[in-house]
Amino acid sequence: MGLCSTKYKIPQGTREGGDIGHTHVRFGSAAAQGRRPYMEDRVGAGFARLACGEPELAYFGVFDGHGGSRVAEFCTSHLFDTLVERVADSQHMRDIGNEELTDMIIDSFMDVDARIAKLPPVLSMESSGCPCGSPREVLRAVDFVGSTACVLFVTPEQLIFANAGDSRALLMREDEIFFATLDHTPYEPLEVTRIEAAGLRVQGGRVDGILAVARAMGDSRFKQCPDVPAEMQAVTARPDVTFFPRSPEDQFVVIASDGVWDCMESEEMSSYVLKFIVEDGIDLDLFCEIMLDECVNRRYGGDNTAIIVVDLVSEKSGKASISDGSEDAVATSVMASSAGATSITKEDDDIGDGDGVNDDDDDDDDETAVTEGSLPRVVPSNEDGMSSTGDAAEDDVDVKDEDVIVEAATSTTDIATD
Repeated sequence: MGLCSTKYKIPQGTREGGDIGHTHVRFGSAAAQGRRPYMEDRVGAGFARLACGEPELAYFGVFDGHGGSRVAEFCTSHLFDTLVERVADSQHMRDIGNEELTDMIIDSFMDVDARIAKLPPVLSMESSGCPCGSPREVLRAVDFVGSTACVLFVTPEQLIFANAGDSRALLMREDEIFFATLDHTPYEPLEVTRIEAAGLRVQGGRVDGILAVARAMGDSRFKQCPDVPAEMQAVTARPDVTFFPRSPEDQFVVIASDGVWDCMESEEMSSYVLKFIVEDGIDLDLFCEIMLDECVNRRYGGDNTAIIVVDLVSEKSGKASISDGSEDAVATSVMASSAGATSITKEDDDIGDGDGVNDDDDDDDDETAVTEGSLPRVVPSNEDGMSSTGDAAEDDVDVKDEDVIVEAATSTTDIATD
């Protein structure tokens, strides 16, 4: 069965927001560069329609890149498409059992990860060692670049979470956190067991003293143990997959990169959702901006931040759908690249850790600056959080050289056609 291609382009400086096809699910998103010199986080969303039916699969994801944005960009462009191709032979999502769909999702993650490992080196910039500090151009392999992947898939009957890394998703029901994904850090006993079985060690809370996540897309240098399957390598792209039947009590799903969770706890985020969205009824995009403003400008978080909020209770709104209305359209994906992200910066100074990895997205002139004071002030909650993550303002990789991967940012996604 062939897949028809549909594009949806996000103008520079505009975040995506509105309905996903005809699935009656609204969302809002924002991304902020923070005080880092380059933007590596990505957010993505899309919907798919099977052969002759209504839209039956929507996706929302956050991809937190490290060592560069190349892997996060690739995942945003290809992960959903890969899953759509796997389910395309089914007439309806309800024909696919949970076990089979779990295998499809895991296989999609692993397939995209294998394709990433085969990407050719790209032209990069690194320090020449000259006292003048002038950079030099080198070829840099993708082995040193990676990304988390935290994704929500929505079907007419189910909510499906797939997570690899330390980006986190929260599901809110009846004004409380009903579910939160597990952060895959090298502190977790199961992760430590796998890392050591594959011949590497955990040092200083990092894989081989370098990588701060135990699961990730890319990072091929940590997946080289011979005679060990990809799912059992020291760092694996295999996601945790969790299913929930859709419920009338479903309210919101919040997905964010660790730059957000380093600044606020899960319970604190849920209290903001109740205050600003449920009680005050503010726009989802504005809520996302407020959260990033709180992290970057008021709590001085130095990391890149990205967030997407999915409204599971609203009926179809007056906002325009991202669908072009074509009956032949099978899948549409949209993503926010650095050109389409909201940049919220306090200062242009360094973040202070000296080990951050710089990448390709030095497009400050194309980003929308949100200055302190332009958004409502968020009053921090005093409630204890559900979970905590590592140190704030740390990158996921300790690399001393400052690498700038030179590649073109894109804000369109094509679905392959047969």
